[in-house]
Amino acid sequence: MKGTRILLVDDFEDAREMYTTYLQFEGFEVLTASTAVEALKLAAAEDLDLILMDAGLPGMTGWDAIVALKNDDRTKEIPVLMLTGHVLKESQDRAAEAGADGFIPKPCLPDELLREIRHALKSRATHGGETGAQQQDRTRTASAETRARLKRARERKER
Repeated sequence: MKGTRILLVDDFEDAREMYTTYLQFEGFEVLTASTAVEALKLAAAEDLDLILMDAGLPGMTGWDAIVALKNDDRTKEIPVLMLTGHVLKESQDRAAEAGADGFIPKPCLPDELLREIRHALKSRATHGGETGAQQQDRTRTASAETRARLKRARERKER
């Protein structure tokens, strides 16, 4: 995970410090923000691999920030995991409706946080922002091209 850049957004300094220390220990590069507005600016300006977003932020909420991130062409492909103490089902539903790629209730065990981050990063790498239909089309095209190359190679060999 070395070189992977994560933006951690939380209004509590202690939480930012604790999660930053752990993530850096695991080899991540961590940027932090204490407000949603600051997070939106950083997300647009930096090359990020993932965002961990708290829900209850001063001013603009984390839910609203996720909506803004997912509606911005510069940031819409960045996976956003909601990392929050708002653990009720309604909060999870609201995060999903906003466009969050995952939901992690706080407090969470370090292994759980790492597992969710790796899952989100793997999904991003695997899918690269493509829809399932686009992936299938790309696979079909690649298969057809491979079959055509093999056919040409066999024909040359038979000559």
